[in-house]
Amino acid sequence: LHSDLIKCCSFDKLTPYIRVVSGSWDKTLLLWDIETHVATMHLKGHTGRVSACCLSGEPNLCASGSLDNTCRIWDLRSGEAAAVLEG
Repeated sequence: LHSDLIKCCSFDKLTPYIRVVSGSWDKTLLLWDIETHVATMHLKGHTGRVSACCLSGEPNLCASGSLDNTCRIWDLRSGEAAAVLEG
């Protein structure tokens, strides 16, 4: 679970189940299954507080922005950053 303030959250219901992503000042994101109320993935990689997050219309992508001056595109199949956009 998050260990600091949750700064952002986003949800989608385009997949067979409704998901929520939350971003925190603990520098991580959590992907939640709201039917079970369980975090299904912990996304780690930012070195600064997460300030924005969004689930994509694509079922396996999520974007996040951080005070580390990066945006990351996450592959929700692997839990890894598929791209890191700096600047």
